[in-house]
Amino acid sequence: MVEDVSEDSVDPDRLPDRLPRVGALTRIRRAERGAIGGAIAVVPMTAVFWVARASKLIDEVPPHKAIRSVTRHLREPSLSLVSGGAHILVGAAAGAIFGLVVPRKRQGPLTGLLFGLGVWVTGYEVVMPSATDIAPAHRDRRRRALVIFAAHVVFGTILGISGRHKS
Repeated sequence: MVEDVSEDSVDPDRLPDRLPRVGALTRIRRAERGAIGGAIAVVPMTAVFWVARASKLIDEVPPHKAIRSVTRHLREPSLSLVSGGAHILVGAAAGAIFGLVVPRKRQGPLTGLLFGLGVWVTGYEVVMPSATDIAPAHRDRRRRALVIFAAHVVFGTILGISGRHKS
């Protein structure tokens, strides 16, 4: 019988061969914890977008613009529901990756911030320009690019902080 071992007391990469299920279970828990943190971190990130929109720094919240560019048939309120849901899912997926690749004892504001910047570069230099009509960050309007950059700083920092707390 395999006893339940907490992640805090076991390094999943140093588990004895007789406990192979604990390593897989620990990885699942790390991914789950990261996904929850990522979904939570999307909330303050989105607040940055909405404040920027209200301040006229951007014309449209980026997730909304991305979904609108690939699903031209959607109208409100469906467009907002789909874009909000997609943004939460992307944040959760990024958080799951963070939870898997960054050991919990190394998670914190700095590692989260660096991860958030990696998400920003990947998303706004590669993925979004390839999949939508959103310009890459280096060609986008400066204010818009800075808002998206700042939002990812907030996302990563909150994600890193969330990983430090026990669930």
